[in-house]
Amino acid sequence: MSKDPYLSLLLFLLIYFLILIIIKSFNLFRKKTSKRFQLLCPGCKENVIKRIKRKNHDMYLNIMTLQLFKFKRYKCTICSWEGLRW
Repeated sequence: MSKDPYLSLLLFLLIYFLILIIIKSFNLFRKKTSKRFQLLCPGCKENVIKRIKRKNHDMYLNIMTLQLFKFKRYKCTICSWEGLRW
């Protein structure tokens, strides 16, 4: 079997796009809500998280995911967890 770089690139892009669609359809890494708070911390799972200013590399993540996800940066008010959610 010959090694065609274009075919390899096409297969890689198709698999990457398929993985993104699966993550979006199964709601993996999505923000969790409760009756008491609108957004729950994934670290302690009981406190509220608040939006904070994005970092420069967050823009690259949105581009790499083809802007299928609207990532936003959050921080927990109690346990100081900080990260991205969509």
